[in-house]
Amino acid sequence: MTIPENAQVMADAQRLLDYMDAEGLDGAVRVNRGQQHMGGLIVDSALQRRNKYTATVAPRVQKIVEQWPEAATTTGFRRLTGGGDTAGFDWSLNEGLGALGKVIDWSSPARLIQMSETAQVFADQGIDTTDQLRDALEAGQTRSALRRELQRVRNIGPKTLDYFDILCGITEAAAIDSRIRLAATRAGIEKQGYDHLREVMFHAANTRDWRLSDLDAVLWAAHED
Repeated sequence: MTIPENAQVMADAQRLLDYMDAEGLDGAVRVNRGQQHMGGLIVDSALQRRNKYTATVAPRVQKIVEQWPEAATTTGFRRLTGGGDTAGFDWSLNEGLGALGKVIDWSSPARLIQMSETAQVFADQGIDTTDQLRDALEAGQTRSALRRELQRVRNIGPKTLDYFDILCGITEAAAIDSRIRLAATRAGIEKQGYDHLREVMFHAANTRDWRLSDLDAVLWAAHED
């Protein structure tokens, strides 16, 4: 017999909550993972895919925040990275994307170009700060258009789109990555589709009156892959 989707979501949400209770994981603990530095946010969003966060991503986010304080805005980031010129990328040059690569110790052009194109979308949408990004993503009339433009950037998919919510401090946000899937697997949740797991997370948070981003944070922190 096929279980209706809403019933499956509710059942899996309870499995997740039961697992968390057994493991002593509390989604009521409030965590703010929002960035105040636009350059750090852009680097974080581009490097998180298929990389170990603690070993690979976090140190590079810290590097750009500390070494390029003027990149705290989209305008400053683009000025330092050549204003969006990706055609002339040259790792040997200490300017443009080459300079960015040296600051964050990253030589693969694909991720650097993704950072540049992400910043271009923000610039085109008039978004200069992380607060402005949060405002744009929280407003229905701008959220859809912004996400649509971001998804045109190569390698930005549903998870990264949702991750932008987390990075700018939106509390009703979750991004289903390998750590969340690991938690779901350990909870006995067999259906692993992105949309299904996101609905499971939403329902679990709502059941306990938790913020969705806090549920995401506690599961993410406890399941380093």
